[in-house]
Amino acid sequence: MHYLQDWVLVVDLEATCWLGPPPEGQRNEVIEIGVAALDLASAEIVKRGTVLIRPTDSEISPFCTELTHITPEMVEAEGVSFADACAWLLDEYAADRRLWVSWGGDDPKMMMAECTLRGQPYPFSSYHQNLRKIYAKTTKVKHGLGLSTTLEATGLGFEGTPHRGGDDAYNTARIAQWLVQHYTTGVFTRFLPKNDPPAQDTDPS
Repeated sequence: MHYLQDWVLVVDLEATCWLGPPPEGQRNEVIEIGVAALDLASAEIVKRGTVLIRPTDSEISPFCTELTHITPEMVEAEGVSFADACAWLLDEYAADRRLWVSWGGDDPKMMMAECTLRGQPYPFSSYHQNLRKIYAKTTKVKHGLGLSTTLEATGLGFEGTPHRGGDDAYNTARIAQWLVQHYTTGVFTRFLPKNDPPAQDTDPS
């Protein structure tokens, strides 16, 4: 497969949660996928979006709503199936052909587990990097690496609603943008596939 080397996709997942362990018969289930695309050539965030997913094996608890601002009514009205959300990632972002990053290492594990459980093909490429680790290694900062803390440290500040997938992805992308602006695209290009020419069709539309 030819990999696109124009964008880095920044991804954030939100899942059903409780103040304590899941109730009997329920599980942590992905209910939102947020994406923001950082263009490596221009260091601009060129596209962003989010999709809500209707849970099938859990209910959105009051604690989950308090944390994420996602309500049962929202996912009922706006949510799609997990399979449709994966199709959205492929159609809108060619997610299986691009490097992608997340703030921490939980998102790929959560996504892989969800796909395995549902028998759904994995929609992302195998080229994932933990942006928190990239930031720590690049800046030599070892402590205070929460998303909001890092945004404050870089002089950016959080925009939007914390713990919403789309807003968390966008703010994480702003850190990725800051890294490119201060340390060049080398912070990401070293993670791209080697010996594989870029695909001819790099039009993301």
